[in-house]
Amino acid sequence: MAPRPDVAEVFRLGGLDADGHLPAASTNVSPPAAAARAPGIPAAERAVLTARPAAEITPSRPDWHWRGWLAGAVLHLLIGRQGAGKSTFIAWVVALVTSGRPWPGESAHREPIRAGMLSLEEPDERLVARLSAAGADLSRVAILGDVEDHGDDGLPYGRLWRLPGDCALLEERITAEGLGLVTVDGLGYAVAGDSHNYANVGSALAALAAVAERTGCAIVGLTHPPKGNTDSVTAANGS
Repeated sequence: MAPRPDVAEVFRLGGLDADGHLPAASTNVSPPAAAARAPGIPAAERAVLTARPAAEITPSRPDWHWRGWLAGAVLHLLIGRQGAGKSTFIAWVVALVTSGRPWPGESAHREPIRAGMLSLEEPDERLVARLSAAGADLSRVAILGDVEDHGDDGLPYGRLWRLPGDCALLEERITAEGLGLVTVDGLGYAVAGDSHNYANVGSALAALAAVAERTGCAIVGLTHPPKGNTDSVTAANGS
């Protein structure tokens, strides 16, 4: 069945045959040559999608803190309803990484690492109480707080840490403290703007993931889905 005349004209302008395929003699046309077919735009000024043979790329290997669950240089999301025990669980995780105690199913102790905890939901005293109960090495834990900033009048003031604008401040603190793990409780509250907008949340998480990759730090964000959202896959990424 022949395509409609208007579709055939689009094919013709694109250098395709009547069925929408490159002519047999043109199957190996290079991207710049193919781009040159676009009328009015020089080939050198056309955008081209790059490609690399997978065989030339060295695969990365995860730097596991907890095999299969917690890796360095990676952003992790811990999602659960309010009251489900996310904060208690992450205190236990921090206790194990700072003390070097074995993970479930393992027997060997590990080299302890330093951790940082930032909570936008609970006071510092409650965080430390959970850590103490879980057996954390408190000397290896940094409790991260508000951002000390300056207003237009030059006077200092404190404010909440925000995504993505304050990622550089977090990266500086990770480097200065030598942190191998950072947890952010109440991650959704840190997103500047509409936290239910997919693009807005995505850009914020991408910036945070980049901090993890650059520093080698494992970052765990704790968040809960919006009320009424029953889709556990997409609930944390905005509506």
